[in-house]
Amino acid sequence: MAAPSNMRKMSARGAREENIPLASMMDIFTNMLLFLIMSFSATGLLVNQVEQLELPLSTIDTNPRATVSIVVDSGRQSGVPGVFVEAKGKREQMLDDGATLTEVPTGARALDPAAMILPGLSAYLRGMAAELRRRETRLGIPFDGQVTIQADAAVDYNSILKVLKTCGDAQFVMTQFVVIKSE
Repeated sequence: MAAPSNMRKMSARGAREENIPLASMMDIFTNMLLFLIMSFSATGLLVNQVEQLELPLSTIDTNPRATVSIVVDSGRQSGVPGVFVEAKGKREQMLDDGATLTEVPTGARALDPAAMILPGLSAYLRGMAAELRRRETRLGIPFDGQVTIQADAAVDYNSILKVLKTCGDAQFVMTQFVVIKSE
């Protein structure tokens, strides 16, 4: 036979029932909740690193923000060079092939600023800028022109310049590069 609970024992003996002091317990739980909230990191994973890319090393301490994400692949590991849009952890759309990306304009064409624009990327970014401007008007979320670029360490400087020129031409003037933090 199970022993009667303490409350029944006290009631049976005629002792008055005590209320459980909840105020001190609530204080303890509030302190624990505040501690957990303060120690929680809300940055999370905002940018998924593309597996085939070898990102450059850096000592920067800032975290990336959720923005339009562009992948510049040299093709040395994936076999497919070019500029891609990174969305939902996958390469959604191939924008410009490796030949367009790595071509160096020469002669009179070298002086033409349009020779540095990647047409596929430009069309995509202009569409994104228009969509983000509509969102700014409708929801009040400001369009700040931020773009995040993941570029393979083997991508040449001219290719990065083309991507930067195309982003700037399409109103994405605040550029972040994703890098690996070195110790």
